Amino acid sequence: KLYYSYHQFFVLDEAKALPVPVGTDRHYAQGFARHPSHVSFRTLDQFGDAFLLVHEGPYESRDEHERVIEVPFDVVSGRVLFEGPDECDVGRFVEVPGGPCRLVVAQVLLGDELERIDLFLERLDRPLHCSRIIVADADLDSSIPLLETCDES
Repeated sequence: KLYYSYHQFFVLDEAKALPVPVGTDRHYAQGFARHPSHVSFRTLDQFGDAFLLVHEGPYESRDEHERVIEVPFDVVSGRVLFEGPDECDVGRFVEVPGGPCRLVVAQVLLGDELERIDLFLERLDRPLHCSRIIVADADLDSSIPLLETCDES
């Protein structure tokens, strides 16, 4: 399980753990803030636990997914970590070959303070250049152009 808080959790390359992506209101509205090897995703609920399922390969669509976001992700160290803001060195990771990836996070609310997060990590031959919202729930604003990095506001 992953403990998420403040409406967020992180996916990060072990070698690029800092700086933590700090987003603006627009980043919050789109559901993520990112650097090339570190992403903060907005969760469906403010605080709680999530069953985190990591899949190596392309995204598999499921009707129950309430929010699905795809972002480019660079694997540098070969180790990708998953943490909540209040977690530190929990040892939750997968080992994947270095290089460009497509990272897809699909979320479903299971109950009060309980989510399931399906995370798909697909290795690519060439870098992905832009993010996209595949499934937008009512809390996301998919009408605005997506900000690709935390340097934009």
